[in-house]
Amino acid sequence: MQCKAEITVLSNEIEKNIVKAAIKVVEDETAALANCFQMSVKTIEHHIHPFQQFASTCYSEVDHNSHLDMATKISEV
Repeated sequence: MQCKAEITVLSNEIEKNIVKAAIKVVEDETAALANCFQMSVKTIEHHIHPFQQFASTCYSEVDHNSHLDMATKISEV
């Protein structure tokens, strides 16, 4: 009976350590991906024209197709 209890306690300890290691691996991978995306954003931004970075609108509600309408671009002219 004592042997079974020791096996159960040790199994639980091993499982706890495996779970901790898995969580650490996931956190490290997330941090590495975040750094990768952070560094690549600067490279990608060089390929985007400044006028393509926003859609102009005259309304308080955003019309998701307003950036396609030329009237919104030249209405001031």
